[in-house]
Amino acid sequence: MIERQHYNIAVRDCLTFPIRGGDILLKEDPDRAIEICNGVGPESFPSSLRSMIDLTHPYMITASIIHDLRYYYGKGTVFDFIDSNLDFMNNTIVVSYNMYGRLNPMRYLARRRARQFRELLDRFGWDAYVAAIMERKNGQH
Repeated sequence: MIERQHYNIAVRDCLTFPIRGGDILLKEDPDRAIEICNGVGPESFPSSLRSMIDLTHPYMITASIIHDLRYYYGKGTVFDFIDSNLDFMNNTIVVSYNMYGRLNPMRYLARRRARQFRELLDRFGWDAYVAAIMERKNGQH
């Protein structure tokens, strides 16, 4: 579960920036989105650790929320899985470029982190993707 303020930031970003997949968030009931999404990091991480990652990687929050929804409503295909992870990376870059000026090193660190997280998602995220789809099909959340 994410905090309401993170949800509000994500909605603002989707309305302001060219966020891929943002329509999935804008169409979802806010309370349901808050319940489905868990913040930056895998659900297997303790919530305190995910909260710390949210604090240290604020440029990933919007991408993470959309990513969680993309997994939850996923089609179960490898293409959909990879595309969700690619959108996570690209959305992180879009937000970070709008959050930090071109002379701010955080812009470039965020870009590197986005690529690293995407690689981790591609390598280790399949089980979480399938589990999220199963949660939806089993009526959880």
